[in-house]
Amino acid sequence: MNFKKYFTIFFLMMFCITLTGCGIIQDKIEENFSDKEECVLNTDNVTQFTFMSDSYTILEDTYYNESIGEWVGYIRKVAAVNEDGKILEQNDMDKSIFDFREGIDDNAIVISFLNVYTASDDSDYLIVDVNNDHHKAIPTEKITTQDTIFDFTSLKQDSLSNQFKINPDNATQLICDGVIYQVTSETVSDSELGNYLTVIAEQITFDSDTKKSLSTDELNSIDWFGENSQKRDSWFYKDIYEISGISVTDAVAVNINYKYYKAEVK
Repeated sequence: MNFKKYFTIFFLMMFCITLTGCGIIQDKIEENFSDKEECVLNTDNVTQFTFMSDSYTILEDTYYNESIGEWVGYIRKVAAVNEDGKILEQNDMDKSIFDFREGIDDNAIVISFLNVYTASDDSDYLIVDVNNDHHKAIPTEKITTQDTIFDFTSLKQDSLSNQFKINPDNATQLICDGVIYQVTSETVSDSELGNYLTVIAEQITFDSDTKKSLSTDELNSIDWFGENSQKRDSWFYKDIYEISGISVTDAVAVNINYKYYKAEVK
């Protein structure tokens, strides 16, 4: 094999490895997006989105996994909205660094939206991932007074500045109001989850040894000669809940790579 061919193959292998290491870890997300419909949130009403050019309204009704049918679309946005439901800003969920611009109202409500599915019973409604719950969504034109529209104000936090954030010096830790929470290997079952607290919605890739997050330049660099033995981990932080029977001042449950783990106060 000549050098040019070897170099090309090696580059493609390393490029694929780099992309794999930086990808979000979720089986459904690894599928091809090309045949999925991109759904768009209504910027004036966060309880509505379009699917196949039709408007759908998200309801309070929630469903378990067995009610979910085929994966047909995606939103994949994190939105900051005001109390009237108007979207102040929305960001792609799979950005390596997630943050809202300065000036966003401290009273803004943060909501994450993932995928859109059909119902397993072939009904004409859809099911959409909203802050880790599967909410029913029906055509907006079919809304009646008997339907209860999704109450996004129930997710309101005291302020964006008081929410949990990833420790910039240790990607396996969270910080809230100066308090450090260390993520442990102990998992938390759905039945142990208490009240919803907030959403982080950030994917971070970090050095496995130092726990330091890696910059874009570091992520894109390729070690052609194998001199760098650095090991990397990629975590997708999602939402945070209370743990039943445990005070938030002691520990919380954080969703990482689609499993809940206990994060304890140090």
